[in-house]
Amino acid sequence: MIALAPPWSASGREPSRLPPIAMALALVGVTGILDFITGWEVSFSIFYLVPVCLAAWSLGRGLGALVAVLSAATGWLAVYLQTNHLFSHPTIPYWNAAARLCLLLLAVVVMAALRRALVFARTDPLTGLPNTRVFHDAAVAEMARARRYGRPFTIAYLDIDGFKRVNDQLGHARGDEVLKEVATTLDGSLRVSDVVARVGGDE
Repeated sequence: MIALAPPWSASGREPSRLPPIAMALALVGVTGILDFITGWEVSFSIFYLVPVCLAAWSLGRGLGALVAVLSAATGWLAVYLQTNHLFSHPTIPYWNAAARLCLLLLAVVVMAALRRALVFARTDPLTGLPNTRVFHDAAVAEMARARRYGRPFTIAYLDIDGFKRVNDQLGHARGDEVLKEVATTLDGSLRVSDVVARVGGDE
């Protein structure tokens, strides 16, 4: 494993961010208001994709689907319940709402799958730690920041002594458990601003 620890000032903290779920719900509300103002003639369905995709990407399929349902319900209320527009058949508004919901749920599935694929591409499958690619990107960024501000940073390279003997005598399954335990210990001992990654077999 290898760890990268950039310096932080005593008062330096990452800026607070609005939780994704609150931002997604706020966007649903704003979109619903605009949907209501523009009336039934102008469709705002596509704009509900923004909060839905945000929720699915940041929070996963479950909450993404919840935001999708809320978006579909908001669009239905904004356009159909809040207006006096009459349809040729009473089931039309329900069909439109169901079609909107299906589109939004499809977006949730796609965004969650893309997120999962990205995570797998940047994660060591055994330990769950970032892989060499992630560490390289973080190291390049920290070196550039160190040159700009004239501040040092720390890289610690760790190798598990006698690891081959564990695999040979106790089996690879036990060796995998050792790697996972070391990874969990390192990851739980570092600050949020630090990066710990697996760059080799037992490194």
